[in-house]
Amino acid sequence: MNKRTLAVALFGLLLLTALSGNQSPSGGDCGSARVLCKLDPVGRKVCFVQLPCVREEGWDTLQHVRFWRQIMRLNPDSALVSIADTREILCRIRMRDYSILGDSERMAYKASVREKYALPSHTRLYITTGKNWFYNPHVVAPKIQQAIAIFDSLGVDPFLAQAVLLIESPVGNLRSEAGAYGHFQLMKDVARQFGLRVDRHADEREDFEKSAVAAAKLFRDICIPYAANMLRDQGYTYHERALWFRLLAMHIYHAGAGTVRKALNTVPLQPDGSALIRRLWNTEYGYFRNAAQNYSQLVLASYLEFNHYMMNYGMDYEFIPGR
Repeated sequence: MNKRTLAVALFGLLLLTALSGNQSPSGGDCGSARVLCKLDPVGRKVCFVQLPCVREEGWDTLQHVRFWRQIMRLNPDSALVSIADTREILCRIRMRDYSILGDSERMAYKASVREKYALPSHTRLYITTGKNWFYNPHVVAPKIQQAIAIFDSLGVDPFLAQAVLLIESPVGNLRSEAGAYGHFQLMKDVARQFGLRVDRHADEREDFEKSAVAAAKLFRDICIPYAANMLRDQGYTYHERALWFRLLAMHIYHAGAGTVRKALNTVPLQPDGSALIRRLWNTEYGYFRNAAQNYSQLVLASYLEFNHYMMNYGMDYEFIPGR
């Protein structure tokens, strides 16, 4: 057995040993996040978080998640035509052809797609462009380790640090149409609430470390406690290390506690928390609309894409204790 084969075998054995006894039923305690570190092709240590229950609970098999994984791999000159409620992919089109159509021509095109696939006339269709320029694991990977350490130092689940970085601004300090800014896409008022200076002279949301601290405190003081309160009010039994609880906290980070609570109030009691999250994917109320519905789908898809990327180049891994 050569050295490379031996390294692969030993890594597999270590992974199985570390995760044994940590199996979780669907919707139950997902366990602590596993932080793995490796050397990238230029010799830098790069760390990332693994949650085995993402696959164990079957989230990777859901069509919504599979849809977004394809979008994350697709070039922006292409787009997928999908059914809005299920994200079933019907076909792929060239955006340069679709973008030149007027509103009436786009409506006619969608009508032709419904006819081709024998869909009811009221079926909503989405045209979603490829976003591989945005979901770039090579760019964001070096930042993950720093964010993990900051969140962990404040007693906050490092999975949340990685999740935010992977979907909010993985290619750098971007500014959203709503005014969120920086790697952690903090709004001005939220940034100020957690100690950042944001005025005409300085914007500390540009500072990675300071904004990571603010984001961690936002999860610790707002997102996680409010998620727990909402679930108690709704009559759900929960564990804060359940994956679906983490996803709910991510929804609050994105849309705000008030918006998520109002959406939850419209959802009939579900058999478990996993079903609740999936129901939110098709719930629209107030400001909880398409972007908010998609958010936990993006968390799952970006996690799977990043994990695939990290596990499939290089073999110099080591385990580091994680929360």
